[in-house]
Amino acid sequence: MEVCATTSGSSDSVPGAQGALPITPGRYVLGTDPVERGRLELQHNLWRPALHEALVRAGVTAGAHVIDVGAGPGLATADLLHAVGPQGTVHALERSPAFVAELQQRYAADSRVTVSQVDLVEDSLPVTPLTVDASWCRWVAMFLPGHGPEHLVRQLAQAIRPGGAAIFQEYVHYQTYGLVPFDPDIHSFHEQVMRSFASGGGQTNIAGRLLRALADSGFAIEHVRTIIHAARPQDPFWQWPSSFLRIYAPRLVEQGLADEAWLARALAALDRAERDPASVFTTPAVLEIVARRLAP
Repeated sequence: MEVCATTSGSSDSVPGAQGALPITPGRYVLGTDPVERGRLELQHNLWRPALHEALVRAGVTAGAHVIDVGAGPGLATADLLHAVGPQGTVHALERSPAFVAELQQRYAADSRVTVSQVDLVEDSLPVTPLTVDASWCRWVAMFLPGHGPEHLVRQLAQAIRPGGAAIFQEYVHYQTYGLVPFDPDIHSFHEQVMRSFASGGGQTNIAGRLLRALADSGFAIEHVRTIIHAARPQDPFWQWPSSFLRIYAPRLVEQGLADEAWLARALAALDRAERDPASVFTTPAVLEIVARRLAP
């Protein structure tokens, strides 16, 4: 996911797991360690073309003022800066203190970038109302607990000028993650991932709620498309679902959602698939949304 989004602050244990680890307030579900940061960079590089295509569809051009929602370490921020050019600006919003510090250091010399530490579930966005040309948000709304996604959309509606665009790329059907031919252990991984995200208050298949929230908040849905990749072992996109399994499956064991025997089977299944020229990895279905702000 583009940003390792935070939990709701609940200290409840993972439901349905004996001896499960508590969900620590403010802890990022996917972590901020170097291994996860490396996975984020791989993911961003693979998904960069989809970002650029969405910006073109939304009409984000030179001179635009854009919000980067859940900016993380600033990977998408760089692409947004390229799109808006020397006269544009990017306002990076991020909750993690570690990522905020990294953003501030990375873009300290670029006056086009503003960095704000923001809780997207509770805070108002620190921008002047109706002055933003576009917002960019990928794999962030899915982690916001409670009515967080709706709160975020309402805040964007207050920030984006009439005619401006809210751009989302979020999951609409995560269950398409899996191997072809079918493998039950890989299938069970995506089920455990969805349980894990839900334990922090998130909803993996959030895209439908976003469509409703946008329509209710003064946006017209201008464009939607589903993005699914089917990759063979030698294809670069194979590394996106496979690296996530190798990194996150052990964390499911730590959370008490799976055991070591399951982990061994899942990793062995992935190893077999990577040696099998007939294998295909299908990725979770992402819904791209471009919504145009109507006049208040």
